[in-house]
Amino acid sequence: MSKRKTIQVKAVLDTDLENLLKKTNHYESIVAGEVHCKNCNTIITIQNIGIVLPRKINNVNSFEFYCERIDCVQKYTRDNGN
Repeated sequence: MSKRKTIQVKAVLDTDLENLLKKTNHYESIVAGEVHCKNCNTIITIQNIGIVLPRKINNVNSFEFYCERIDCVQKYTRDNGN
């Protein structure tokens, strides 16, 4: 019998995503089509968010977004070793 590998997944439920985006002042930018996937430059919408990555840029908290396309999620995984 083989031993299964356990991984930890940090996630936000779909029902909480809109609240998270509103609290962090990203919701309006996404609705306006101003946010793009870091990998493929696709416009991020509420429906196609794959990864929301918190970042601190110039001492300001922000997010990077990846769309749900498998190649974009795989790029994030390769680049971040997860």
